[in-house]
Amino acid sequence: MEILLLKGLFSVLASCFLGLFYYQHPLVSASGKRSGYKKPNFVIILADDIGWGDLGSNWNLRKDTPHLDKIATEGMRFIDFHSAASTCSPSRASLLTGRLGLRNGVTHNFAVTSVAGLPLNETTLGDVLKEAGYLTAVIGKWHLGHNGPYHPNFRGFDYYLGIPYSHDMGCTDTPGYNLPPCPACPGHTAAMRKHQEDCYPEIALPLFENLTIVQQPVDLTSLAAKYTEKAIQFIQYASQRGHPFFLYIALAHMHVPLTLAEPTWDLPGQDPYGANLREMDALVGRIKDEVDSTAKENTLLWFTGDNGPWAEKCDYAGSVGPYTGRWQTRSGNCWHSFVSKACSALSQHVCRNQDLVFYKLPYQNSGKKLEGKLGCILCFSPIALTSSSFTGCSTLAMEDLDQGGPTFWGWGILGLEK
Repeated sequence: MEILLLKGLFSVLASCFLGLFYYQHPLVSASGKRSGYKKPNFVIILADDIGWGDLGSNWNLRKDTPHLDKIATEGMRFIDFHSAASTCSPSRASLLTGRLGLRNGVTHNFAVTSVAGLPLNETTLGDVLKEAGYLTAVIGKWHLGHNGPYHPNFRGFDYYLGIPYSHDMGCTDTPGYNLPPCPACPGHTAAMRKHQEDCYPEIALPLFENLTIVQQPVDLTSLAAKYTEKAIQFIQYASQRGHPFFLYIALAHMHVPLTLAEPTWDLPGQDPYGANLREMDALVGRIKDEVDSTAKENTLLWFTGDNGPWAEKCDYAGSVGPYTGRWQTRSGNCWHSFVSKACSALSQHVCRNQDLVFYKLPYQNSGKKLEGKLGCILCFSPIALTSSSFTGCSTLAMEDLDQGGPTFWGWGILGLEK
């Protein structure tokens, strides 16, 4: 009898507490639904093979990135961001899954001949956001598998425009600057083919729009314009329909071969790498302007790089700034800048290790899904957490948070609208 009375009293108290919460909480209506809450939009711009010293906000010897420098000046600058890997496919897999390569299964680059890709049991950020009602798109280089179910349209993205792997992994009609200088396809001799072992003379690089090849070989001089146009169209489409959106832009810049819509580097004293930096910066500026004009108050724009400059390309490679690292060896290459535009009322800030940026994904193996995961897709937490550091790339990761929920975090620059 006493147990029944205690249970009844507990039920009454719980009901009163819940009633008080719903009455008092400004974001919860009488019907139990959140009111006045708008899901944030996310734009992630990932540059390829860019160096720490390529941004003027990091290394003032460069003056080629005024738009990115402005984002850094207006917002928050993270100064301890580490790429999850030293090569393309593994770093992209970690970015989209929140798990290091030893956990998500991607430890090496996928090749043109690869039949598989990011393991199908991995959950991507696109999967999570799409399930939460977001429109999702990836524009640019995928490099996580291009056959069958590994295609981005089957990995959480409603729309895809881009190339399946790096743009030096197939011949084009505009080969651009590279070392060695690969020829345009297909007119070359067997002797030339033997001499240029790093070129792909037999396979023309394709451009996909969703599941359809729309151009082959790709015209590299117009690729940046296509990416910009489609990114702007996607932002406009989602905004006009009132949908939250996730846009992941994986640029061809600054990977070789270097190309421009209007080449100017044949003139004496021209710098091909600097010209490409300026083109990339202008692209980011146009996308930021579109976000500002359509969804400024509710969008986080994030810019970072994948794995550092390709030092073997000499003058066609990026700068590590004051550091001495080389690709896959020391901090100068895997140490990156993280530039974002988070449109909120937060003040300008410089963040170190105690200010972490992370998102949560459903735990892969336990079958449990983290409650409130949408609210923590991208969070800023002043909590110092233990990190694991590896010599060489100094990869930092934070896993097994909240009962094993995998998390990706790092350092860089964050822009916050004042």
